[in-house]
Parts: sequence; structure tokens; C-alpha cells
Amino acid sequence: MAGDGGRRRILVAASVVAGLCAFVTTALVGIGVGTILAQRDRTYHLERLFAATELTFQAALDPRYQTKAEEIGRVATRLSVLDVVKGGAIFDTSGHLLQTFGEAASTSFRDITANARTIHPTADPARVEFYLSPELTATPFHILTRMDTGPTAELQALALTHAVIISLTAAVGAALGAALVIEARMAAPLRKTLDILALVMKDPALADTGDRLPSDRTEVGRLGAELERFRGFLAEIWRKKVLVAESLLEQSPFAIVQMVADGTPTFANPPANALFDRDLVRSQVSAPLVIRDVESGVRSVLKEHADRFGGECRLVEIITAEGARYAICGGLMVGRQTRTPTYVAMFADATQAQRSRLAAESDLREQKRLLRQSERRTLEVKLSLEACLALMGGAGDGASQHMEVVDFAEEWFSVAQGSGLVTAFNIGKESPLLAGARDDLRAVIRLALLVAYARVGSAPVMMTFDLKGINFETAGLSIKAQRAALEATEDDAIVADWHLAVAALRASARRVGAQIGDIVATDEGTQVRLILKGAAERLQTGMKAG
Repeated sequence: MAGDGGRRRILVAASVVAGLCAFVTTALVGIGVGTILAQRDRTYHLERLFAATELTFQAALDPRYQTKAEEIGRVATRLSVLDVVKGGAIFDTSGHLLQTFGEAASTSFRDITANARTIHPTADPARVEFYLSPELTATPFHILTRMDTGPTAELQALALTHAVIISLTAAVGAALGAALVIEARMAAPLRKTLDILALVMKDPALADTGDRLPSDRTEVGRLGAELERFRGFLAEIWRKKVLVAESLLEQSPFAIVQMVADGTPTFANPPANALFDRDLVRSQVSAPLVIRDVESGVRSVLKEHADRFGGECRLVEIITAEGARYAICGGLMVGRQTRTPTYVAMFADATQAQRSRLAAESDLREQKRLLRQSERRTLEVKLSLEACLALMGGAGDGASQHMEVVDFAEEWFSVAQGSGLVTAFNIGKESPLLAGARDDLRAVIRLALLVAYARVGSAPVMMTFDLKGINFETAGLSIKAQRAALEATEDDAIVADWHLAVAALRASARRVGAQIGDIVATDEGTQVRLILKGAAERLQTGMKAG
């Protein structure tokens, strides 16, 4: 209703503006024409006055004394006394002022010679000066006469006043006529057209009912005829297609949301309101349509989601008062090339399926965690049993050998990493030969690694194995271990007893003649150091043979 009132005021304003334009135009034209005519009459009167002045001087001068300045001065003075002229001046051919009579002339001889005019205006609007050249007066003198133009100015002002009055009267008539023409031929038919179009917009299905629009041979009439045909076409299309489409959208089992170009929803069927748990059209100002793309994790309003992914169907998350809901979302833009494109988004509720999937994935992750925990603890138990066997006597007496033991460390790290005990490890570049039985050396290396691992207290860990030769007879072993995670849980606790591992390490070390340097445990990790026998005897034997 406010819009209709505004449009009606515009039509009234159009009539008023048309009247004002006609008034101003007519007044300006009339006053302009009157001014031009008055100026033309003044020019005509001055020319006639100049001709009369010329004839007067020619008649007053005695041909016998035309060459005498005194005689010409006496004639000019008599004419001034008789009020035929108001004054003037006489110059000789060289420009010297010979005589003045009556009022002094304001035009100089230089102005006379510089301009070819015979009529010279003055500062006084009631005076004008005429230049009578020697050719006109048949004398050897230049004569200026000062004339009174007061009556002419009064007549000109009176004529201009009459022209203004006539122009304003005509302007008022033109303004009323223009306003009436605009009102009768344009404003009134357009108001009726607006009333009918308002009913059409209110219910397009009934667009072809009611009064017919004004139609005649004018521009407004032709517009009305075209709008009348459009009414019939709109009503037919609306009843055949739009109403059917609205019915299908309302009854659709899928959630459908229609938005304008800025993302404001203009339509949402009941499944859409149920999916978002609110009335989308009424609540769009206070709560915009925000969804999260599950795959990318991007949270955005519905329009931005449609712009980003287009018609691709994607799983989205919708936060409601009852919790998160999930749906398969697809969208498209209708009328992309028009000024008012429309976005249509369709949702298929997948909440139950997604919740079941999330529960299954959670169960799978839990089972994998339990499996990794079981594998890690199984290996820890095996390593503890291995420590028990070493503590009870080991593998028995074996032949002493000189061999590299880095392979034993790599074997242990490989198994430990596969079971989740170790996430990363590093083995030094040196690999000196050690002396001892193979099984005993293998036990020492494995038990030293177990001590460093178990002393940390929580798995998984990161470890460093560094074996370096001290001299021909000894080699130093340093093993470091530290937590791989900053925070540990109860499930990360190591079940292997590090005390048992240390006792077994001491027993195995005695069998190969090794010495345990120290076992240091700090907040940063654990360090185990051992001194092992080197292959000095083999080296000396080889030197003698050489």
C-alpha cells in the first residue's frame, strides 16, 4: 500500500512539474520576445531621431558660413536654447575641441574616429550622442550633439511591462492546460493501470479478471493494450505451470529452498523447515542458513555453498537446536543471465545414515585402537618372557665370536615399530666388531633396548642406537628413548617391568664380559650406556699373519 501511495504521488508530481515547465517556458519566451521587440523599437526610434537631427542641422546652417566655426557654434547654441538638442561639441579635422554648447559631450574625438558608429550611448540612460560627420553636414568640422531619450525609455519600459504581463498571463494558461492534459491523458490512465496491476501482483492467477486497462491510440493507450495482453498470458501461465509447480514443491518429500541473488530465502517447503528445525523464510534475518561441507570442512551460508560447488551433490551438516543433522545438498542457479537470478537448493535427509556411519567409523577406530594396544602389549609380554629366560641362564655356553651387532638392533626396531612400540628410530653409522657368543650378544642388545623403552613408562617412543669403538679392546653403546607424544593416557602405559629387564641385562652382560655404565631416567627421556668387549684378539692375529 505504501508503494501504491508513492506511485500516485509521483503521478500528481508529474502533472505539477509539467505545469511548472509550461509556465516557465511560456513566461521566458514571452518576456524574451517582448525584450527583443522593445530593443528593436528603441533602435528604430534612435535612427529616426538621428535623421531628424541631421536634417535640422542642415536646415539651420547658412551655406555662406558653413566654413566658420563661430557661425556653426551660434547655430548649435540656438538649437540648445530651443531644447532641440541638449548640448554637444565641435572638433576640427585634427581633433582639437573648438567649442562646446549646452551639456558637455562625454564622447571623445578618439572614440569617434575609432568607431564607425554615428550613435554613441552615454552613462546617463536618458541621453545619447549623435556624431555628425563633415560629409553629412557639408562642413569641415566634426559635430557631436547630445540628445534627450527619456520619452523613448519610458515608452520602452511601458512596452516591456505590457510584454511581461501578457507573458505571465499566457504562462498561467499554458501551465493549467499542460497540467490538465497530463492529468487527463497520462496520470488518470496510469493510476487506473497501477490499481489493476496491484490486483494482478496480489493474485496472478486472476490476472485476466476485473476491469480492462485503458487503451487508445496514445502512448499510454498502446501501453495499456500491451499490458492487457500480458495479463491474459500471465494468468494462463500461472494457472498451468506456476500453481502446479508450487503444489509439487509443497508436496515434495525432499527439502527445497529458493533464494534470491543475495541469498535471502523466499520459499521453503515443509520438509525444509523440518530439516532446519525452523521457519526459514520468517527467521532468515535473525538466523542465516549456515551449513558445513563435511568433506572439506568449510562452513558457509547456503548461497556461498551453492556458488562454490554448483550442482554437485555433497554431504552437509546442519546445526539445529536438537543437534547436528546431515543431508545430501545440491543446488542450481535459475536465470543466470537475467537481472534477478534465483538459487534453488534441494536436500535429501541423510541424518540416520550418517549417524550410523559415524557410529560404525567410531567403532572401527576403537577396534583398531584395541588391536594396536593388544599387539603392543603382546610384544611387551614376549620381550618380558625373553628377559626372564635370559635371567635364568640364557642360551647356554656358545663359542665366542667377533661380529657386528647392528643387525640385532635393526631386527628389534623393525618388530617394535610394526607393533607400535616405536614410531621412529635412528642407528649410528659406526658398527665395530664385538667379542662374545652370538646369542649372548643378541640378548644384551635386545635387553638394553628393552630397558631404555620400558623405563620411559608410556608408548610409543622414539629411540636412538649409537655404538662406537673406544679402543681396540672395548666399544661403547648408548641407547636413548623419549616419548613420541606430549601427553600420555592410561592406554599408553608400558606393561613391561623395567626392573626385570635391568636384572636380565646385568646377567647377560656378565656372560659377554660387558659393563653397564649407567641407566638415567629424566623428564626428557631415558639413556642406557654399556661398555662391550671389542675384537682386539682377531685384529692382533690378523696383523701377525700379515
